[in-house]
Amino acid sequence: VNALPTITPFVQVNGGAWNQVTTASLCAGGTVIIGPQPNVTTGWSWTGPNGYSSTSREITLTNLQANQSGTYTASYTNGNNCVTTTIFTIAVNALPTA
Repeated sequence: VNALPTITPFVQVNGGAWNQVTTASLCAGGTVIIGPQPNVTTGWSWTGPNGYSSTSREITLTNLQANQSGTYTASYTNGNNCVTTTIFTIAVNALPTA
């Protein structure tokens, strides 16, 4: 019996510091990079709002808009074909009007 892999979450908002969190809140037009660990390039798959998908470990979401708010799910399959998932929640707030 092989142990499930562990995903350690890391999120960077607008070029700031990397934080070990699974949530981020930012204004429209901002950028979020989600770069979970383990730091291996294969075995990753992502799903998210509006049919978003990716197979890279680190995803970059730029010029975010309100319709991109929601849940992004990272799945990682290790060399033993064991799969684990982690959910990241991104909230994109509308810019204030003058």
